[in-house]
Amino acid sequence: MAETNPTLEFNEAESKTVSQLSKTTSVLAGALLLGGVTLIAGGVYVLFFVSNSGLLSIIQGLLTLFLGLILVTSARDVRFMVETKYTPIHLGNALQNLAAFQKTQFVLAVLLILVAGVRLFVS
Repeated sequence: MAETNPTLEFNEAESKTVSQLSKTTSVLAGALLLGGVTLIAGGVYVLFFVSNSGLLSIIQGLLTLFLGLILVTSARDVRFMVETKYTPIHLGNALQNLAAFQKTQFVLAVLLILVAGVRLFVS
């Protein structure tokens, strides 16, 4: 028996909502990418002209860029849900990307808590 892929059809209001989600996610991704580049540039300046603490800004900028790239891929999949007929595939991809974004934020939060705890007891 031939296997058929289920299709999701959006009405006009749903398509508008999904398109707005894609645009909003793209703006957030752009802000993260711009912030990451700014942090890296500032970190390089501090590293070469002020102190070695610029390395921390460079690492923070790279992590911010990574989060921005995850959101770019998610925004594209959300946009493709409206533009193509393979909506279930793109919905799954968008949800996986958003889950990866949240997991990354959680891991970073745990690391920050650990660093703060170590600094609290060491200092």
